[in-house]
Amino acid sequence: HMDGWRGKYNIPNIGIFLWRLPGYFVRRSEARRSGSSQYYYHFDPVGLDVPLANGAEPEWDITHLAEEMNVPGPLRRRALYDELEARRQAGAEGETQEAVYFDEDPVFEVFRDGSSQPVPPEEILIGDLSEWRRPPTQRTYNGPVGPVPVPITVAVDPVLGRLALSGNAATESVQVSYAYRFPGDLGGGPYPRQEDRADPLDRREVWLMDVTQEEPPRPGVRVGTLLDAVRQWKALPDSDEGRIGIITIRDSRTYTDNLWGDDSVDVPDNCCLTIRADDGCRPHIDANVSVDGVTGFANPMPGEARLEGLLIEGRLRVLYGHLGRLLLSHSTVVRTHETLIANRTNAFLSVHIHRSICGPLSIRENVPYLTIEDSIIDGQSAGHAISAPGAETRIEGSTLFGPVDQVKVLEASDSIFTDPVTVEQRQTGCVRYSYLPLGSRAPKQFRCQPRMALKGIDDPQRRDVEGSRLVPSFRSMVYGRPTFAMLGPMCPEEILQGAEDGCEMGAFNFIKHQHREANLLASMDEYLRFGLEAGIFYPDLSFRWR
Repeated sequence: HMDGWRGKYNIPNIGIFLWRLPGYFVRRSEARRSGSSQYYYHFDPVGLDVPLANGAEPEWDITHLAEEMNVPGPLRRRALYDELEARRQAGAEGETQEAVYFDEDPVFEVFRDGSSQPVPPEEILIGDLSEWRRPPTQRTYNGPVGPVPVPITVAVDPVLGRLALSGNAATESVQVSYAYRFPGDLGGGPYPRQEDRADPLDRREVWLMDVTQEEPPRPGVRVGTLLDAVRQWKALPDSDEGRIGIITIRDSRTYTDNLWGDDSVDVPDNCCLTIRADDGCRPHIDANVSVDGVTGFANPMPGEARLEGLLIEGRLRVLYGHLGRLLLSHSTVVRTHETLIANRTNAFLSVHIHRSICGPLSIRENVPYLTIEDSIIDGQSAGHAISAPGAETRIEGSTLFGPVDQVKVLEASDSIFTDPVTVEQRQTGCVRYSYLPLGSRAPKQFRCQPRMALKGIDDPQRRDVEGSRLVPSFRSMVYGRPTFAMLGPMCPEEILQGAEDGCEMGAFNFIKHQHREANLLASMDEYLRFGLEAGIFYPDLSFRWR
């Protein structure tokens, strides 16, 4: 039967093709050089091999049969190569070739040295760049009166997300517009974020500043670097009532100035500073960021710092001071460094991580509160995912790669802990509807796996077999892959449907995939004739990454 993903669509069977990985389009992002070469670049600003995706052009007619261009699938080398070759040949013959991928809204664009005009599609060569090599400076095509040379500026590999400049196209910088795929609105991404910027009833003074490299600076309104915006915030006069500051980054460029030392992000008492990306933007902070709660320690209203919608490639830390709250929302902190080191004092600090991807968390024992919601904590490169010996920790709907070394108190639900957990005070707290490895020193568990499935099994051999089966299986555990931290098809049903609401445990519980799929099939039953079966297929998940 095809309703078990095993059959084939045919006359008596209806195949429903769904794409689980939506595309996220980034405009004018900085391409990352590969090493010291001035010719080789990665589309991804961090320098990872991230496959490019199609933007899913909408269908204008309900009777139109969906084609490859109409779905958010991965871009193939052959399809792009054929179109551009046909376009160059048609140009040599003085004709016009119909555009599919490179029409008025192309699937990707390449800009050199900040130019407002992208490299023409005719000058782009599609190829395999798994081994770096530069393209030829031109290709020759047959025209009506003889060979016609066409210049080549750049070669692009859409499967690996790489580009190589030709010998005549050395440049200082390259910007790219492209789409990548990911299961949902999590981590730093160019999607709308409905976050409360400030309490509308708050009567504190509001200070606004825009940051962008795409428009000239305007004093008091817009600056060209994040460092300039932070310095202007720090230069504001002190206010007894405090103030609210909002720094909005309105492009997806790379910012390299360290917010460290004398240029750290200072948040005075009774103040709130937000550094956020504008909707549709994903700025890349290729620098270290430190947050400092300044002024007296006796003030009952310590300051608050918010980081929203950012891609941070560097160390994030809280300095010695008097900070009250740090919110990291819809952001990614690349795992090459520890995500947070909260130094001494900060006795009122509450760390809140929401819909974010972070590296290992290291929080000093004086920090009392840690909250993680709908997030991925990637501690594979370190010896732990979380080390917060003094924190009362609440984790909801999250996936943690690596051990939780020590937390004071733990309240967790709908989460996946891939490695053992150690909790200091186990007489309080609770872990609910989660996967918790055997051997963890955790508080009371309620409907957790594999403990729930092993209940009543006394035979040691059978326990070993069942325990080895009940292990979460991921499509990828490598950051940068489209299916990073996404549960795989071979994952046990006890985990795929083990959350409190019947959906999957882990960071993508908020998508409610199991409910969506069940609702679709239930609706289809009302329209299927007797004897017909419907089955669901996910073509984008069966695509090989290389």
